Amino acid sequence: MTQQEKQIKITEACGWIDIYLGSRKGNRTPVGNTLWGTKDAPSINYGREYVIVPDYFHDLNAMHEAIATLTDSQGVIFCCELNLMGIFGEWDILKATPSQLAEAFGKTLSLW
Repeated sequence: MTQQEKQIKITEACGWIDIYLGSRKGNRTPVGNTLWGTKDAPSINYGREYVIVPDYFHDLNAMHEAIATLTDSQGVIFCCELNLMGIFGEWDILKATPSQLAEAFGKTLSLW
């Protein structure tokens, strides 16, 4: 699974819907490299607002928001996944990269 495919799985797990690949201007295109999505449910009363989805593999703030959605039992599994990656203790977790956190998050939720 490519990093982009993993990115989409995490994005969906965090509540984003109708995710698509597009240009920086938001045009849907198969050759774009920017992921767009919305959290707005479909409605006949108003249009949906699409924005660039967070880059979980490169944005530490986005990963902290994603981790905050985990339940307590998922948090234990998350820490175990980090331990399997060689990240032990609180200090190591504080130094973990967004990519490491994203990998552990995906494995915690069995996204890949």
